[in-house]
Amino acid sequence: MTGGGAAGLSDLGDLADALTSWPRPGADGERLARVRIADACVAYLATAASARRKGLLPQRAVPAGVGCGEGENHRPFGRNLADQPETSRTGLAADIAGTVASRIRYSEIDDILLESCVTPGSVVVPALFAAAAIRPEARPAELAAAAGAGYATLALCGGLLGGAESVARGEWPTRAAAAIGAAATAAVALGLDAAACRRGLALAAGLAWHGKAPEPAREVVFGWAVETGVRCALLAAQGGAGDPAALRRWPRRDGEPAPAALTLNRDAIAAARIKPLCSARQVLPAIACLLAIADAGPLEITGVDVWLSRPCRAFGDRPRVATRLDSIASIQYQAAAAVWAPAVLWDVTRDELSLLAQSESMAALLRLHEDPSLTREYPARWPARVTVTTRQGSYTRDDADSGETAADPLTEVRDKAARLFPAGGAARRASDAAIARSLTFGDAAGLTAILGSIDAADTDEGKEAHAS
Repeated sequence: MTGGGAAGLSDLGDLADALTSWPRPGADGERLARVRIADACVAYLATAASARRKGLLPQRAVPAGVGCGEGENHRPFGRNLADQPETSRTGLAADIAGTVASRIRYSEIDDILLESCVTPGSVVVPALFAAAAIRPEARPAELAAAAGAGYATLALCGGLLGGAESVARGEWPTRAAAAIGAAATAAVALGLDAAACRRGLALAAGLAWHGKAPEPAREVVFGWAVETGVRCALLAAQGGAGDPAALRRWPRRDGEPAPAALTLNRDAIAAARIKPLCSARQVLPAIACLLAIADAGPLEITGVDVWLSRPCRAFGDRPRVATRLDSIASIQYQAAAAVWAPAVLWDVTRDELSLLAQSESMAALLRLHEDPSLTREYPARWPARVTVTTRQGSYTRDDADSGETAADPLTEVRDKAARLFPAGGAARRASDAAIARSLTFGDAAGLTAILGSIDAADTDEGKEAHAS
């Protein structure tokens, strides 16, 4: 899609040279970048109600007093930011990145790169919005190139962290790589030269973002990581510099051996998988299988057998559910939703854990198995096989695609939005508009204006809910 293939690097220091010579994609690559933006906008909008009701996340991406306009590309938003003093404008841009990143990641419906186990859209798209606010004249091809560079950087960094295996060690690879990924995206979108790009990456690599965090700190500190990465690129553009040695040793701790030559996959943006529902990706294929079987109508279930790879089985086996994140990761809770209350699978907020009793019932019916053949496919693929036994017979579904052999990703985004947002409501209208504008914006000012329209729609939805 992006036309670059794979490139070898000795360390992250070489990444700056690769980023500053990043090719602009053709029409197909630009369209794919637009679809990634649309998918992230849907995730951002899905979190809006949670941010408004709970007060746990930043409330709005659009600063107070900055209008979004009503023109074809909603250009006044970008112009208003461009009219701000330089220091204010760059600060506002970084704030936008942090707010958008927090809300996208909270949704748990953003895209994912399987082998590196990072969610790139939650980093790259917020950094694009920030850069677009600073360069409202930037063309779509420039932003698409920055998106491709950001996805490739995050894939590389996620691999260096250990990819999917790092999650089992208690790491959060997306947050650990977020500052570097955001800095790389912003550097390309802002057109930084190799020296400035290297300085920005070195600043971002000097940060330590290890371990995990509980909600609501989880999303907030993630947003800070993305915001910091953008600030690193902006500071580097003004001459700020980090320690060059940080690029050579990231992410190793003292005493750890240096990695072998690094491979930068320029086509990583094409490898990201779209999540069709709110679920941890480790259990999502099994839940998709179970949904398909449940749709066929077996009601008197006597047993459910699920075969997964060893890592996915270990991750998803959570019969005790106490938090929102538990409900998203637990195969028992998600399976209960698939059978008895499918709408829960598209509920991002989950204010109440309404299926605890059903989850306990499912835990008594569900048997988890490791399949060595599925383990061998991991982490390039995360497949599943499900058999549901009923009084009428048994039903088997093998390896739901869940985006692994996707048709048109735009269709997937639209289908997901249709399930997330009820027809006729403000959120549905906003999602349709955000997807359409993601596909048609003519310059960066048109891109940033999408946020203003989403925030305005969030306000409208609140008014509609209050009136009802």
